[in-house]
Amino acid sequence: MINCIIVEDEPLAPEKTQGFIQKINYLNLVASFDNAFDAMAFLKSCEIDLIFLDINMDEFTGIQMLESTNIKSEVIITTAYPEYALKGYELNVTNYLIKAFGLD
Repeated sequence: MINCIIVEDEPLAPEKTQGFIQKINYLNLVASFDNAFDAMAFLKSCEIDLIFLDINMDEFTGIQMLESTNIKSEVIITTAYPEYALKGYELNVTNYLIKAFGLD
């Protein structure tokens, strides 16, 4: 089982990602956060295998989260902004999904 979290501040996006996660039997959604600060606090006390991470969030972006924290989890960036792809891969993300993505 792969334990994962969602870090996403758009109102409907976490629900869509959660729906995809529920369709994949080896993914276990542990928590969902609407900001990077709460996610970082959670990661200090809980080991997570995979993070679905939005980039363009208020106050503290997904890129800032990756740059400021020693995240050991695999990271899949979920964003509407393709221009951050190179930066994401420089930060060793596992994958980069452009919204609106699907399971196909």
